[in-house]
Amino acid sequence: MNNLKIEAEREAQIILNYFKAEDFISAEVKAKKLIKKFPNYLAVYNLLGLCLQSQKKFSEAMKYYKIAIQNNPKFFVAINNLGNTYHAMGDLKNAQSYFERAIEINPKFTHAICNLGNIKKDLNNFEEAIKYYKLALSIDDKLYIVHHNLGLAYQAIGKFQVSKKHFESALKINPKFTRADRSLSMPLKYDINNPHLKSMEKKIKDQ
Repeated sequence: MNNLKIEAEREAQIILNYFKAEDFISAEVKAKKLIKKFPNYLAVYNLLGLCLQSQKKFSEAMKYYKIAIQNNPKFFVAINNLGNTYHAMGDLKNAQSYFERAIEINPKFTHAICNLGNIKKDLNNFEEAIKYYKLALSIDDKLYIVHHNLGLAYQAIGKFQVSKKHFESALKINPKFTRADRSLSMPLKYDINNPHLKSMEKKIKDQ
């Protein structure tokens, strides 16, 4: 690895830290400076796209994702993120197309598989959504958000016991994932001794 690449990756990590801290404006400014300094370092175009997308600057985000993809047509992470941008804009057709393209390049890329499931769920095609969520979990069964989304899909078609199992799996993996608590509580009738009610009360007290 040459020194220029090491420097570019080091600066990109700083930008990523700003992004993780949700300081998207600072991350955007630094990413644009890094692109001027290292215009051939494609990872930063994807990172800049994420910064812009997080600020709902969708058109500008798409511009940088597309530059990265034009220069590397197999950049499946950027392709998936472009799909996410289309999804956020309500363009499900283009979103689906990019998720499918990312999966074609990397069939085990669980982010795109889950995102394709989300598209199917948004279209009320719950059986197809279930198929993609299960596929993602067959690759990595620790994806608590996918367990939760699969639970929602099962819940939508009235399979409450199966949905309950996946909400519980999500909470087992990440006990702080309170969206699963909320989803789990929806079809339940509580009495004072219900163990899930007691679990939720404890979480509220611990906050």
